[in-house]
Amino acid sequence: LRAFCSPRLSAMAREAVADTLGSVEPPHREALPSLDRSGADPDVGVARAAFRAAGKIRGEPPLACAELRAGGPEIFAGSQAFRAFQAARMSACANGETAGLVAQFLAGDRSQALRAEAFETLGVLRIENGAVTRALLDGVGDPEPRVAAAAAAALKCLPATNVSLVELLTDSAAGANEKTAQESALALARFGRDSAP
Repeated sequence: LRAFCSPRLSAMAREAVADTLGSVEPPHREALPSLDRSGADPDVGVARAAFRAAGKIRGEPPLACAELRAGGPEIFAGSQAFRAFQAARMSACANGETAGLVAQFLAGDRSQALRAEAFETLGVLRIENGAVTRALLDGVGDPEPRVAAAAAAALKCLPATNVSLVELLTDSAAGANEKTAQESALALARFGRDSAP
């Protein structure tokens, strides 16, 4: 725990310590205050590792579908965020419903760590609709490289079956953001020639 709190430790080392704290048995509950503070760390890797480690140490079960619905998109930002993301990844509700909540969550002003967590969750859910695809394309253009990488990885997880998205992807491929245009073009290529507008 002292190593995690050391200001001399690099972000990469603090991320590794947080990961370890989250997987050690028995759980180190005394680490929770430090991990909770580090959930707001400016380094996305440290913040995500601290967020996940604190959630694992608390050992609370994923939220039920009714709890996700009741909390709406904001459930992914509050004190139940770890449990909400767990529930989303485990398909507590239908994947399309959960993906919609996560996409709505991303429309707000969120921390980099929670945005990266949300994009990764969308990749796990593999729901290919306009709201999710728009959220992922917006994320690909994020100025924080780890957030953009999480969005790009999730975009690659989507099946290329919903041809109604071809127009959205075509427009994005012609857009001003180079990274978004590149990822849109790659997504379009997965549809093949028969789906061209």
